[in-house]
Amino acid sequence: MMDRKEFLVKLGLGVAAIAFMDTLQGCSKNTPSPNNAPAALNVNFTFLLTDATYAALRNVGGYVYTNGVIVARTATNTYIAVAQACTHAGCDVVYELQQNDFYCPCHGSVFNASGAVTVGPASYSLQLMTVKVTGNSVNVHS
Repeated sequence: MMDRKEFLVKLGLGVAAIAFMDTLQGCSKNTPSPNNAPAALNVNFTFLLTDATYAALRNVGGYVYTNGVIVARTATNTYIAVAQACTHAGCDVVYELQQNDFYCPCHGSVFNASGAVTVGPASYSLQLMTVKVTGNSVNVHS
């Protein structure tokens, strides 16, 4: 018969082994290969800058996520939009005003304002969207 201490030690070692194996596989199972590049988004949506949901876009450097896209307001008061999911492991990228680029907080990939990879581990660009602003109306499409 196993005593309580021995049981807890074995249980802890088992959980640690499972967590370690999952960590080893974490990036590799999500990393795109040349045969599974990210699928292109097909988007076409319009929103109003006066809508509270998009309030962050009223400020330079502000950004929002919507419809699988990150829309950001640049230092030149223009709007840019790319697919929001990093092509490395699918984490949401964030807009960095000072560098005018997109950064993935999960593994450190960096993409320029056009979506091109400038720092890996991502190997595929973010899909760039077309943004058209008419008054307070913003249309984003692929």
